[in-house]
Amino acid sequence: MKTPNSRIYLHYIWPTRKQQKILTGRVIEYLKRHIRENAIRNQLLVLEVNGVTDHFHLFVEIPPSKSAAEIINLIKGESSHWINSNDFFSQKFSWENEYHVFSVSESVKEKTILYIRDQLLIHQKMSYQEEMKALYQRHGLVYEPKGL
Repeated sequence: MKTPNSRIYLHYIWPTRKQQKILTGRVIEYLKRHIRENAIRNQLLVLEVNGVTDHFHLFVEIPPSKSAAEIINLIKGESSHWINSNDFFSQKFSWENEYHVFSVSESVKEKTILYIRDQLLIHQKMSYQEEMKALYQRHGLVYEPKGL
């Protein structure tokens, strides 16, 4: 069977458990490298990955044989296991159950990459919740924060 011609770009965002601000610069850098390596092992092309103290962003090109949910479950589950196996924290680490995913067109691919790279600057001016609200509005959706 011939593989279909496709280009599927997805931008994922997911927070730490209870949006705790616990990721440090060192952990973020190790985690970025680890997520890239794990993605390669799973036939994903990482276009950008970055995080701040309370959440992470991942921009990937995925094959048509994988679903958005499969990808994030793989990335979140494996990365939290890896963090705990490497004892970065004295207590058990976990991501929040929620995640956000947006499809991205070729026309805004570079803009999305720059947006993810600029996370430290962005979060000097806005919180995770404010960022989510803005992203949802940009995609024509209404953001309803968890627990409200």
